[in-house]
Amino acid sequence: MDPETTEAFLVLGKLTLIIGGGCAVTMATLWALVAGLINFVQRRERLDELMPLYQAGTIARKPTIVNVHKLPGHGT
Repeated sequence: MDPETTEAFLVLGKLTLIIGGGCAVTMATLWALVAGLINFVQRRERLDELMPLYQAGTIARKPTIVNVHKLPGHGT
């Protein structure tokens, strides 16, 4: 194989690696954003579910977006 062909394959391989790495980083970022959004929405719904129980005095700790999954849903 002549040196020009070898050089062309090396350039093509590096380009493929750069594009593939960029795609992987982009997809990982998108996945993380969507997963974070879904988690936030689920916690928000749980917060809306627990707030009436806190106001009625059924649960003692005030539910927040951070501790909402640690609190039981009924009669403690």
